[in-house]
Amino acid sequence: DPGHFQYNAVATGLALWSFHFMTLPSFASCAVGAVLFCLSLNFKQTALYYAPAAFAYLLGRCTNHGVPAFLARVALLGAAVLSTFLALWWPVAAL
Repeated sequence: DPGHFQYNAVATGLALWSFHFMTLPSFASCAVGAVLFCLSLNFKQTALYYAPAAFAYLLGRCTNHGVPAFLARVALLGAAVLSTFLALWWPVAAL
């Protein structure tokens, strides 16, 4: 059924772009990758298959520079994820 599976390409494309941004040297690009992964996850829940790997990779990127940097990086990623979910689900929750 090509009509059904064409949506998988959108979610997979968003996930691949998120992985690209997560692997760039700048940590700010990890936040962009987290936003793109949240978009992929909210578009089609099959992106949950990739979620443990994305979580582990981003957590590993947070742990390289000491406790204050770890907390700042986790806070940045948390803000990116929460703001993305809030922006996507606010219209539904407001009903």
